[in-house]
Amino acid sequence: MSDFDNKVDEVFARAIELQGEERARYLDEACAGDDRLRREVEELIETDERMPTGFLDGAEATPLGDPGMPSSIGSY
Repeated sequence: MSDFDNKVDEVFARAIELQGEERARYLDEACAGDDRLRREVEELIETDERMPTGFLDGAEATPLGDPGMPSSIGSY
């Protein structure tokens, strides 16, 4: 992961916890005139806010199909 990607992740993680003016002030400070960083973080925030609440929170991978049936993986 590049330094830029790490910075995006860091700024996003903090910004998503904030709302309204507090978020805007934080982004002004954290991005310090870096328009590319600001755009990336704002796009992530917009995407996150469009997701239904809890959509992936606590999601666990579960097998598809009937759990009582033997797997056909590797069968021909």
